[in-house]
Amino acid sequence: MGDSLRVNEGGYAILRFSDLVTVEVLRQGNLEVRELSLDEQSPLIAFGQSAGTFSNELKPSANGAARRLEIQTDFATITATGTRFLIVRELGTPLEWLWAIDAGADDLTVTADGVTQKATTDTLFWMAPLGPPSQPIAIEPALVNGWLDALRAGTPQGEVGDVLWNPADILLHTGEATGEVVTGGTVRLGEFPVTLATEGLKGPATYRQTDCNQDGIPDIGITDGRLIFDLRSAAGRVRAVDFTVTGLGQDDELRVYNPAYERLNLPNQILPRTNDAILSVRSQASLAEQPFHYAELSMADGCFLGLSLTPPTADGTPAAPRPAIPEPLCIVSAAGLNLRRGPDTAFAPPIRLLRQGDELIPLGRTASGGWIRVQTTDDGSEGWVSANPQFVLCTAPVNNLPPLVAPPTPTSGEATSRSAPGAKPTPVTRTWETPRLISPANGATFAAGSSVELSWSATPLAVHGRGPGLARFLRRALGIDPALSDDEYYRVTVGFSSATGAQWTDVHLTKETSLVVPSYLNSPDMSRDQRYSWSVAVVQRLPVGELRQLSPESSESTFYWNLPPTNSPIPTPSAMPLPSATPTSTATPTETPTSPPTATATPTPTDTPTRTTAPTQTATPTQTATPTASATPTASATPTASATATDAPTNTPTATETPQPSATPTATSIPIP
Repeated sequence: MGDSLRVNEGGYAILRFSDLVTVEVLRQGNLEVRELSLDEQSPLIAFGQSAGTFSNELKPSANGAARRLEIQTDFATITATGTRFLIVRELGTPLEWLWAIDAGADDLTVTADGVTQKATTDTLFWMAPLGPPSQPIAIEPALVNGWLDALRAGTPQGEVGDVLWNPADILLHTGEATGEVVTGGTVRLGEFPVTLATEGLKGPATYRQTDCNQDGIPDIGITDGRLIFDLRSAAGRVRAVDFTVTGLGQDDELRVYNPAYERLNLPNQILPRTNDAILSVRSQASLAEQPFHYAELSMADGCFLGLSLTPPTADGTPAAPRPAIPEPLCIVSAAGLNLRRGPDTAFAPPIRLLRQGDELIPLGRTASGGWIRVQTTDDGSEGWVSANPQFVLCTAPVNNLPPLVAPPTPTSGEATSRSAPGAKPTPVTRTWETPRLISPANGATFAAGSSVELSWSATPLAVHGRGPGLARFLRRALGIDPALSDDEYYRVTVGFSSATGAQWTDVHLTKETSLVVPSYLNSPDMSRDQRYSWSVAVVQRLPVGELRQLSPESSESTFYWNLPPTNSPIPTPSAMPLPSATPTSTATPTETPTSPPTATATPTPTDTPTRTTAPTQTATPTQTATPTASATPTASATPTASATATDAPTNTPTATETPQPSATPTATSIPIP
């Protein structure tokens, strides 16, 4: 005893004890022979191992006598009878590993903290300074043999826990927790025990079960408390933890601990989100940093929503923080939808036009739940959209969003435009050329289920009174800016007309050179005389809300949806099908403009002038067909349930955000969403 052993430059040696045991010593091995009995009647070998890697083979006795090999490591006792196994002590982490290379049901056991586990062929266990051995871990023998062969060749290798064990990949939220949320108690989150400490950083801790983020899942509210997570039962190596929380304060902290429950000095990372935040810690094997067996969350006044044990990327680098719960998201389901400054169509012009598939983060709602405040994921714009599922579909119930105080609805004379960041007011009025309509071509026909995107171009004149040719030359020579100024807009006029002369008109102000007309405005039964027309002009919004036209109105272009054959009969007024979305069962639209339209053929929008091409209605119709509702059709000043709808939500089911053309002639101007 006490003898030394010669090893090669790689620290490799083989020990043979008679025909009983063969031991391979690899990588900084420290082996102590404590007892050795070669008596065939009661053979016993006792080793002490405190470092390195050892491959052990205990051969069975030729005469059937039971041979026993006992190894006392720093953290466990291993007993073998006629088997082959591997013992590894990690170099930089207080962890030991036992791999059963070839072992029967009762050939190999490991005992720690009073708990004994049986190891059978191709199972792996880790042992730590605290607690019992891990649960058995199935491994690929080829991985271990490759790791061993590299050690025998003197090739440096990473820690066995990183090479042979998969990274942890677990996602849990508080809805999966079981147990009572009380001070000093323990709840179970998946397979992890979570202790609710009695003392916080500044005094007694209190906890409560509450839905902190309004997603319908009960969370754990914390007031000066600490949640202690035991991560040892994770099915994988833990090197990245992400905690999703709300109410994150300046002194709140996530601490991590190694297998010996020693705190690791690793920094917190914070990823703020719209409705919560992710608190993260990472360690890297390449930097010789240790893995985590425990974690502790301290909060002064906040909520714990869930955790993620996040695996690294494919190349082994730490992955980005992963939320335990997805952030609530809404998707634009309509072909086009306006993002407005307030929850009403009176907030015009809109901030921007949203397109189908755009993602929105919901921030809150109106008291009725008819409108939601959102933030766009592409440019971070904030505003209000209708909550009607026909326009947006949300992953969380709208009523779970917090109610917000909406800005006051502007009066008809108020200017509600929103300046672009960094834009400067136009000191003088510019003159623009007549806008050129690009698409669709005049007379184009579209399928009934499609939307129609209108596009155009416009250019300002360089000098008032100069001809277009000279203006273009001066723009090129002088570099005059063709973009809209802060108070300039494209005014797009879209109108529907039918064989009866009934018409509605929408006026839309936009900063873009395109506008989507939604597909739900069409009808599969439209005739040649039932058509949509559109035109564009450049206007200036004055401080008092008045619009000043800066360009001539463009020529009018027409398009159709799903036209029948040209020889199809034109329907009479009483039977004329109308472009419609889903019918509404209510006859009382809500949140529409309160001032009734005048009984003229010129539409009157709520806050912008409306242009229409419909002729003035007379009391006596020129058509031979007579509407069934009246012998003398007149321009009705009262919207009906079939004739008027809005993009404003209602508490009763509504068809759309946009009104549908009516068989009854009206002069009401209603915005497209």
